[in-house]
Amino acid sequence: MNAYNKAQAIITGIEKVQNPGEKKLASAVISRALRDLRTLKRKKKTATEKCLTKDVIKWFNNDEIFPSSFAWYCMIIKVDHVRLRKAIMLLTLHELEKLSRELNNC
Repeated sequence: MNAYNKAQAIITGIEKVQNPGEKKLASAVISRALRDLRTLKRKKKTATEKCLTKDVIKWFNNDEIFPSSFAWYCMIIKVDHVRLRKAIMLLTLHELEKLSRELNNC
């Protein structure tokens, strides 16, 4: 199965299993990643925070679609992952906190 067919199978699978619980979970995962991303905005970071920040940035920047990827969760909540990523990267610390709270309330 080529990459296009795999992506189509994943998309079809998502469309079949969407329910409110999955959307809440997807929103919670993205919200948590936003909270983790806030450490990027702080000047002082522990070694653990530096590693976590690096992992979160890699997660947000990955365009591959597979279970637990940023693009996967965005598909579940029906948001374009590229547009969301661009918007997130432009946010200030205050805006990140607000967006994180809003996603948690979905």
